[in-house]
Amino acid sequence: MKYCMNCGAENADGAEFCSACAKRTFTLNREDYLRVKFGGSVFAEPETEMKPDCTHIRTADTEEYTGADGAGGYGRGAFEDTQGCLDDEKTVECEEEAEEYEETELSEEEREENEAEFSGCGEDFCVEDGVLSGYDGEDMRVQIPEGIKHIGEFAFCQMQIESVKFPSALESIGESAFGGCEKLKELNFPESLTDIGEGAFEDCINLEKAVLPYGVNIGESAFKVCESLKEINIEAAASIGSEAFKYCFALEKVVLPEIENIPDYVFYNCWHLKDVYFPDCLAYIGGFAFSGCSSLESLVLPAGLKIIDNFAFEECCALETVDLPDGLENLGGYAFGGCTFLESVFIPASVKTAGKRIFNSNGLCTAYCEAAQRPEGWDKDWDVVRGGLFGKKRVKVIWGAKRPR
Repeated sequence: MKYCMNCGAENADGAEFCSACAKRTFTLNREDYLRVKFGGSVFAEPETEMKPDCTHIRTADTEEYTGADGAGGYGRGAFEDTQGCLDDEKTVECEEEAEEYEETELSEEEREENEAEFSGCGEDFCVEDGVLSGYDGEDMRVQIPEGIKHIGEFAFCQMQIESVKFPSALESIGESAFGGCEKLKELNFPESLTDIGEGAFEDCINLEKAVLPYGVNIGESAFKVCESLKEINIEAAASIGSEAFKYCFALEKVVLPEIENIPDYVFYNCWHLKDVYFPDCLAYIGGFAFSGCSSLESLVLPAGLKIIDNFAFEECCALETVDLPDGLENLGGYAFGGCTFLESVFIPASVKTAGKRIFNSNGLCTAYCEAAQRPEGWDKDWDVVRGGLFGKKRVKVIWGAKRPR
């Protein structure tokens, strides 16, 4: 004995539907993309599912739908709990409140705004709370969508991208965002950019050129180990973090921005750096700031400079002349150590403290000191250039000297 799949009546002939139900027709409005599941029904198109609770059924149409064998297209209990809205001559349209399809239709403008704020880019980019946090695309020439204002930390770290186009309203690039992107060769930043984070482009070893916007803050180690970086308008920066250009071997010329402090290690081991232009407002040069810049031949320091810290120009072995300004107060230890070609230095009377072995090297340097004798704040070994088992070798010192013209 078999039962009708629609009304449950006994079918002596074994058919799926009784003779009465086989004549009935019902239709779902598919243009509404309904996703409601029929309890226990066998629907002609199984990808269309319907919700067990049919209380959402609210209107009826007159289209026909029948099963493959000509019988009604819905099984036993298919329209339970319709609360009396269904009749034999009508078909079914359901509200778009189903569990698996609750999406509201948006206008084109609303959709674009929504995408810009939350996804901005489709499947290739990951955006969380307005911050681009990752990239899953295969295109190595990346164009970041408009609307993105912040690139998060490690977003493109160590990816093999070849180029990147930034959105026009970009404001910040996070820590190590492009660190280790070895195929990047050129960067053009939008004028809206204000912050480049710590290590943002560290280890981009083939980066050759970067164009910075005016007023950008460059974080610590931002371009560290960019071995091929030769062109960058550092003068546009508002601030520079320590080690920002450490190991930028190819860098040849630097025009510093209007900053008062040059941080530690900022141009450490920039082997090919030949020319450095300092701003008039500069007051402090940090430890190891230009250490290892072996192509640097001369220094013209600004009048307002107060402090040259320890090892600031150590191992600048091509350096031949240094003009220390009046008003300088502190010369750090080993500040010019290893500068083997430095022949002479004039030290103004304004220098109140000096560290040990300022000129530590094998060079034959003469120190012309404006002071009549060693000031109390100078280390007793300030003038030692070499020391060992057989005693200390010191530079030649001329006390009470006048600044050469």
